[in-house]
Amino acid sequence: MTEVLSAAEERLTTRFDAAEERLTKHFDAADEALTKRFDAAGEELTKGFDAAAEGLTKRFDATEEGLTKRIDAAEKRLSEQARINAEAARSEFRLAAEGYAATVASIEANLAGLRTDLDKKFSLYDLVLTNHNDRIVALEHPGA
Repeated sequence: MTEVLSAAEERLTTRFDAAEERLTKHFDAADEALTKRFDAAGEELTKGFDAAAEGLTKRFDATEEGLTKRIDAAEKRLSEQARINAEAARSEFRLAAEGYAATVASIEANLAGLRTDLDKKFSLYDLVLTNHNDRIVALEHPGA
C-alpha cells in the first residue's frame, strides 16, 4: 500500500507541479499582457497630457501676446491723449496769462488817464484858488 500511496503522491505532485507551472505561465503571460497594456496606456496618457500642455501653452502665449498688444495700443492712445490735453492746457494757460496781462495793461492805462485827468483838474483848482487868494489879498490890502 505504500507503493500505491507513493504512486498517488507522485501523481498528485506531478499534477500539482504541472498545474503550478501552467498557472505560473498564465500569471506570467497575464502579468506581461497587463504590463504592456499599462505601459501603452501610460504612453497614451503621456502623449495626451503633453498635447494638452502644448495646446494650453500655445493658447496662453497667444492670449499673452494679444493682451500685450492691446495694452501697448491703449498705452499709446492714452499717452497721445495726455499729450493733447497737456498742449490744450498749455494753450489755455497762455491765453489766460495773455488776457490777464492785457487786463492789467488796460487797468494801468485807465489809471494813467485818470491820473492825468485828476492832475489837470487839481492844477486848474490850484490856479483858481491862487487867483482867488490874490483877489482877496488885493481887496484886503489895496495898493500893496
